[in-house]
Amino acid sequence: MKKRNKYQPYDYESTINNQTKTLSTQQLEQLFKSQKRYVYATKSIYAGSQLEVEVYPEFTKLPSGIKREKQRVAQKNLNERNSRKACTRVINENFGSKDIWATLTYAQGNEPEDFETAQLNIKNYIKRLNYHRKKAGLPAAKYVYVTEWQEGNEDIGEIRCHHHIVMDGLLSMDEVEKHWRLGSRNQVRRLDYDRNGLTGLGMYITKAPRGKKKWCSSIGLRPPREYKNHSAFGSAAMKCMAQDQKEIAKRMERKYPDYWYESGEVYCNPTNHLLYVSAHMRKKARCGDKVTIAYELLEGICLPCGGRTVWTVEQITDRAGKPWAKIQAGKQTAFVPAISLVVVRV
Repeated sequence: MKKRNKYQPYDYESTINNQTKTLSTQQLEQLFKSQKRYVYATKSIYAGSQLEVEVYPEFTKLPSGIKREKQRVAQKNLNERNSRKACTRVINENFGSKDIWATLTYAQGNEPEDFETAQLNIKNYIKRLNYHRKKAGLPAAKYVYVTEWQEGNEDIGEIRCHHHIVMDGLLSMDEVEKHWRLGSRNQVRRLDYDRNGLTGLGMYITKAPRGKKKWCSSIGLRPPREYKNHSAFGSAAMKCMAQDQKEIAKRMERKYPDYWYESGEVYCNPTNHLLYVSAHMRKKARCGDKVTIAYELLEGICLPCGGRTVWTVEQITDRAGKPWAKIQAGKQTAFVPAISLVVVRV
């Protein structure tokens, strides 16, 4: 028999109003005076080299001011609101430096009449790709695609449409472009990591200030790994992080020692005096890992190779209390701060 969840599901992100750092000292003190001891759930979401941590209160009985919802409805609302995050996590989890990102456009006269036709166009394109992959002895494509559809004003009646697709790199970039037959001003390139992995790419291709956007993926992609517990952070820890932003980094790196802390915020809802933490971390490199470099963290060191070079971590040692790494690419060797290494999937 499936164990019943004793905590009531709710849309915890919708209850966040302010960052605590925007509150005055007096407002913070008033917030803490009103605080009650809650059980805080910690959700850890692992996607490739990226880790997101969300800490929020949970209740056996929802307090006033929080809408009661059945678990299925609450999860649906969260999924709809966080579709950009979901797409980005899937990309981080499944694709790497040898894979491809393409933007597919329409030539004049080939524009789709409606969104459904645009979706049919990209699906037919994937069918053609898979036909040629099969002839070449390759498996069906792994992909995530986004169709961007924007309509102009009523007077112009202009429709702008293009597709973004992230796919495995088993087929050459020339082949990927050749089989799109509806336009020639396309862009096809290898995926490029920054210190946040492929998060920037995922957020970019799902950004639509107006118009329609929908992302779809091939079957068989790995979902991000999610874990939840109720013991990682308590009320005292939440109060410390709300009072001092440096405490977020200190406590996150203590809890997740295999990850570098990148960013984080403590939020609150002044109405019901609840605290929430959201943090972003990235994986620390180990010997044997494939990495690229976050050049802004090199501390003025010049490397013999640049650009999209993928290095192998040969050794990690301590220098003046900080980890440094020996890395190698071909015949080139360098020593860099370990914090500058970005773990990639190859």
